[in-house]
Amino acid sequence: MCRLEVGAEEEMIMIPKKDGTVARFSQRAGKEARLALMDGHDHPIAEAARTSPDPRWTGSFYSAFPIGEAEDLS
Repeated sequence: MCRLEVGAEEEMIMIPKKDGTVARFSQRAGKEARLALMDGHDHPIAEAARTSPDPRWTGSFYSAFPIGEAEDLS
């Protein structure tokens, strides 16, 4: 690998997939995913995290959301 490729990979979010490939997302996509998930919307990073065979991803913040509609307790 050349230096440019190594540098680019360091800035990527890489989530292992069941088929042995890796889903790659930019750091910016990670920020967008956190905002979307906190607003109750799903995101491709969350989907990849939930379906990953890696327990670091299935137990991560990304797989815990979206939390959906909150129950009205009033």
